[in-house]
This record gives sequence, structure tokens and C-alpha cells, in this order.
Amino acid sequence: MKNTLKNLHQAAQYLAAIGISFIEKKSDDSHTNVGWNKIENRMETHLFNTDCQLALNLTTQNLEWLKNKRVTAALHLNKTAHKEILSWIAKQAKENNLANDYSYSFHYELPYDEMTADDAYVFNSADLKTISAVMTKAQNVFEAFLATNNLESPIRIWPHHFDLGIYASLKAENVSMGAGLAIPDSLVDDFYFYASGYNSAGAIETKSFGAMNFGEFRADWNGATLASSVVENDQVIEFLNEAKAQFLASA
Repeated sequence: MKNTLKNLHQAAQYLAAIGISFIEKKSDDSHTNVGWNKIENRMETHLFNTDCQLALNLTTQNLEWLKNKRVTAALHLNKTAHKEILSWIAKQAKENNLANDYSYSFHYELPYDEMTADDAYVFNSADLKTISAVMTKAQNVFEAFLATNNLESPIRIWPHHFDLGIYASLKAENVSMGAGLAIPDSLVDDFYFYASGYNSAGAIETKSFGAMNFGEFRADWNGATLASSVVENDQVIEFLNEAKAQFLASA
């Protein structure tokens, strides 16, 4: 799983580079983020050039060029070299009359060695199926949480940290809440849900908060975490609601 996640995180940068190359820059970097299409099991960029998107399909292991949501060209990534992928994307951009050149260049660093021209991707199909399932679980959870709490936020994958998340104003006491699904790291050795609160003073400190029914408030980070593999969707929603209530109560 670790190697597949690394390869997938790196492959997602082709989509981030689309945002940098062809989408109007946003101050919060949201032009680089991507959505999760739970029907097609793929990551998708924002629209660019009016009707185009680049997608990364975890079922087919293809990069897909979309026009009006339909695949017009595809490139299989498994065992394909980085230089071939860049060439293919540049070709699609030219054929679709993009005004700018595609630039694979970033203002952030990933925790891996930089890709070289001949580096190739190797994906494990079973791992990709697991990742697709947990992405869809998170998408469903966040859709339900936002709807039942009458909150507004895009649900997007941020290519730098590779988390699928939301950020919403709680419309009370100047409190906001960030939440997401993170990949395994030093906090939790599993895919995990997290929630953090913010007020006018910054991040809300959580080390003195009490126990949760699901998950835990952290003393080593200002937020709460919950391992994804041990809970059902309704339990994740309860975790998010508990965190939201505590953030509001502490404001």
C-alpha cells in the first residue's frame, strides 16, 4: 500500500499542474485542487478552457482527457515513464488549443525524490481498489455532514498533502472547521479522518478536551483524529458532529 500511495500521490501532480498551467490562480491555491468522482472512481481537475478536464482513474489506471465530461483520450499509467506522460499531456493541450504551455512545475515540495524523465509508475490494483473505497466513503460522509448541518464547502483533494477535505464557516462566534481524510502519517498509521477548529485567535487548542465517542482529541496537534478502517459512515459523522460541538462550545 505504501508504494501505491506514493505513486498515486505523485501521479496526482499531473492534475495539479493542469491547475497551475491553465486555471486562474486563486490566493488559497484552490486552482490546484481536484475533486473525487465516486461514480467513475477518478480524480478530476476543475474545468479549464471552458469544457476540458484531466482525470486520474483508479479503476483503469489511466490518465483521461475529458471534454464535456466525456473521455476523448486516455493514457495507461502503469509502467509508463514520466517523460511519456508529460509528452501526452502536452499533445492533448495543443490539440485542444490551449493558449499556454503545460508546465510541470510547483511552488511546494512532496516528501519524495523528484521524478526523473525515465521514472515509471507501478500500481497495485488491489491497493487502488481500497483507496477508491475509502475516498468514496469520505466523499459520502462529508456530503452528509454538510447537508445535515446546513454548511457550505467544496469537497476537494489537495495535491500537496493529498487529503480529501472541507473547510466551512460554522456561522457562530466566528468559528470555522476544517475536516478531511488523510493518508497514513506520523499521527495515525491508517487512513484517518481529522477535524480542527479555528476562531479569530487561530487554531483552537484541543489537548484539554474530553473523550469522544469515536476518535480522540489530540494533545500533539490541535484537532481530533479517527482511523477510517474501524468505523462506519454514521460513526464518522458522529465524530465530526462531536468535534463541531466542542469547537463551538470553546469559542
